[in-house]
Amino acid sequence: MTVDEDIEITMDAASLGRPLTILEPVEKVMIGGETSRRISSGTKPEGSGKPHYSRLLVYEDRLVLAVGCCKPLSVINAEMDGVRISTKTTLVRHSEEKGGRLICEFDTRGKKLTVDLKRGESPRFQRLVFLL
Repeated sequence: MTVDEDIEITMDAASLGRPLTILEPVEKVMIGGETSRRISSGTKPEGSGKPHYSRLLVYEDRLVLAVGCCKPLSVINAEMDGVRISTKTTLVRHSEEKGGRLICEFDTRGKKLTVDLKRGESPRFQRLVFLL
């Protein structure tokens, strides 16, 4: 299954319509432990198992974060232009066969969205930065 197909299935499961545009993060960083490291902004190659992606779906009235990973996912912090914002989690799923899926919504607008994600039981977290 391609990343686009997985996102479409996940959007349908969360009862979301078609977004105006879809953005990839301009920055992905793993934080915690002894070091922080940048992660390539791409997705894992097709056929490499469970889809891994992070996309921001831009709608007229809201922003929706769609994330796929092999581990369970949760948002631990979200900021718009440096100010903490609330997050509405629309869908959280995880299975050994299909991996983790997370969809959450933000009703705040700005220029820079920063989201910190917890992946599984890791003490580290992943920071995603989107420019709107």
